[in-house]
Amino acid sequence: MTQNVPNQLYSKIDKNFYGRLLNSRNPLRRWFHYNRYRLIRSFVEGHYFAGATVLDIGTGSCDWNAGNLPVFGLDCNEQLLANGKEKGRLTGYRIGDFAENGLPQDSFDIAVASEFLEHAPDVEVAVREARCLLKANGVFIISVPDESKISLWRPLFSLQVLFHGYLLGDPYYRRRCGHVRHFSPRTITDLLTRNEFSVELCFSVYKLEIFALARKDRGVGAGKCTYDDLTLIIPALNEAARIKRLLEELAQYYPGSKIIVADDGSRDGTREIVSRIQRKNPDIILLERAGQPVKGLTASVLDGIEMARTSFFVVMDADGRHDPKYVANIYNSLKLGNKLCVAARALVPGRDPGRRLFSWLGSLMCRAVLIFRLKNIPDDPLSGFFGAETEFWRRAAAGRRRRFKLRGYKVLFDFLKNCAPQDTISNIYYIFDLRHTGASKINRKIYFEFLKSVFF
Repeated sequence: MTQNVPNQLYSKIDKNFYGRLLNSRNPLRRWFHYNRYRLIRSFVEGHYFAGATVLDIGTGSCDWNAGNLPVFGLDCNEQLLANGKEKGRLTGYRIGDFAENGLPQDSFDIAVASEFLEHAPDVEVAVREARCLLKANGVFIISVPDESKISLWRPLFSLQVLFHGYLLGDPYYRRRCGHVRHFSPRTITDLLTRNEFSVELCFSVYKLEIFALARKDRGVGAGKCTYDDLTLIIPALNEAARIKRLLEELAQYYPGSKIIVADDGSRDGTREIVSRIQRKNPDIILLERAGQPVKGLTASVLDGIEMARTSFFVVMDADGRHDPKYVANIYNSLKLGNKLCVAARALVPGRDPGRRLFSWLGSLMCRAVLIFRLKNIPDDPLSGFFGAETEFWRRAAAGRRRRFKLRGYKVLFDFLKNCAPQDTISNIYYIFDLRHTGASKINRKIYFEFLKSVFF
């Protein structure tokens, strides 16, 4: 939805406009829009809960909502809105200008503005209005083109304007599709912060598109739910400096959940700390693996999953690099019917170039293997932070324990090789925090086991 001179042009766009983008002959253009919708959907699914109200600002035909979540649309193009309603992507809509939308304040849990803010003549007013419409603790999900100084989007968009606007004579493209604002990750973060949002995540994808997630300040009455159908599995080795705080946070954030700490023979007091906490909280379980013949993260995770008796489980590290608040996003995605949800590292602050290169090469090799095997590929196949429907995992891994590299560290990658192409895999995105305590367990043996997993 636009609010300036091209508004008249935009309102006349036919209902199949965005469908043509998804089916463009240009593979880069087709990928760009498919990827944008996929990431927006992942953000929404990660924060959606039963009964949540979702507003799509500048809706178009709401093509990101492939799962047909209950979404209310607001746009000035009636044809696009009607198309979205007809396909089940919208439960309702309003035609008009966002600045004068007439919607009640504090009425939505999630607001989406995908490819909208670059069209807004007064972007400050637009962001303030979005904040007014959100409930306390509501989530604002944004995507805009990346127009920072080093940007791939700028030259590619200029070529589209030249081809469609001037060679094919499309007046909408000739007016640069109504783009009147230009953003970088820094300017988006500053914009949201100025308007009293707490920015939780802001990152650029290949210097083409910026995605941001911000939250309206938590207020009185932001409710809690129970997590009786969730098990948290934490493989641990010498994590005494962090484990107590982690368990306390998880117990506070996810009441009713079971927590299994699979200790691989710690010698720094980790087991003793967990045992003391366990006596006060029966939902915390210490799985002692010191006497097991095979040690390692993969073996610890598999033993933890065997113990799980809940519908869902989430695996996370004990060293503090996986922020507990993201567990809720994984859980929400699984509750919507996704069989496996992977937390992808959107930002990795402070990582040294060598580790970054190894991670990139490792991810590239994993993707090549999964493509060769015709498997679904999450955004981060090497992630150690993921969740699944428990019975789905057990069925997919049944009789295949020997295929897991038990001395390895990439249990998710080994599991992905067992999944069927039709299995639904979703992503959430998070900041991979710096290690604050302890030492990395990665060594040459681990790299060797990883290579064995890739090639055998």
